[in-house]
Amino acid sequence: MAKKHFTKKFHQFLRRCPLTVLLLVSWLGLTVYALVAAVMGIYQFHVTMKHPALSSVLLKEYSVDSKWAKKQQTEPAGGSGNVVSADASGEAETVEDASGNGTTNENPFAERTPIPTQYEETKKKKENSPYYDDPGRIALTTDYPYITVDSSYYDDAVFIGDSRIEGLHDYSGLDNATFYYKEGLTVYDMMSAKIAEVNGKKVNIKKALAQQQFNKVYIMIGINELGYRTTPEYAQQYQKNLEEIRQLQPNAVIFIMGVMHVTTEYSNSSEVFNNVNINDKNVAAAGLANGVDIFYLDVNPVLADKKGGVKKKYTWDGIHLKAEYYYLWVDFLNAHGLEQDCFPAYKEAGQNL
Repeated sequence: MAKKHFTKKFHQFLRRCPLTVLLLVSWLGLTVYALVAAVMGIYQFHVTMKHPALSSVLLKEYSVDSKWAKKQQTEPAGGSGNVVSADASGEAETVEDASGNGTTNENPFAERTPIPTQYEETKKKKENSPYYDDPGRIALTTDYPYITVDSSYYDDAVFIGDSRIEGLHDYSGLDNATFYYKEGLTVYDMMSAKIAEVNGKKVNIKKALAQQQFNKVYIMIGINELGYRTTPEYAQQYQKNLEEIRQLQPNAVIFIMGVMHVTTEYSNSSEVFNNVNINDKNVAAAGLANGVDIFYLDVNPVLADKKGGVKKKYTWDGIHLKAEYYYLWVDFLNAHGLEQDCFPAYKEAGQNL
């Protein structure tokens, strides 16, 4: 009898106080989430942009992998893919398969002198993050006597990356360039994700690059992995991707484009998705450039406010540029073209750009 009475009263309460019930259920859900987060090692619980899990959802990227972050792993990633030896200053490159057997091919860039990446020292901030550190410096665009080019320069270029490359595709006016992109793409799935269309079929970048040769390869990747694994792992995977691209595109010059910053406001609102973290990734990626066949380009100074973030008026969400401001990015690229002799295919054929 008491049980029926309680059930009746409970149903009446549900009908009369739906808002109170909703608040109680919400409170219970948040409490459970907090407990789960604590168990998983996510020590801060803020339903704001400061919370890595929420930020990753807003960026439509991978969620936080706390186990990877805690381990701070730096050992080489496993795999059975081909390995291409570093060859910026050597006379030849060696391509090895998984069994260790290799063949030697002439390096078309061997005559050129390497240009190491230069850095600007900055005041180092104390960071307490498992994902990144403040490197205390900013990587600068590879120091080189660039030439000014027009849109035809990109007719034999491919752009690879995430949603920001998608925006470049949509609003750059580089209609004859090739674009391989996917929202949420990371350095870890860049080569395997089926994001390239070849003969009406979706294939991964490795297959696409094996079927078509380019003279210029532009890459911007890194915003989606800020809360996923560590900077050393990011750099290690980036290098592996570059080696695969070099094997598939032996005559191409590769341009590592530094990850575009977010606005200062957005950066200050997150302990993971911020410009210090982006800068850490950029410094690591820039270290892979050699000024011979791999150049580092940083568009951030063109877009920056006084604190280094992207100017608020340039972006609609703190992350992506508004359509009318992609010309700033294109103008930067146009001011950083390479002369004909930098491209083995042009040099050999004696063609004009």
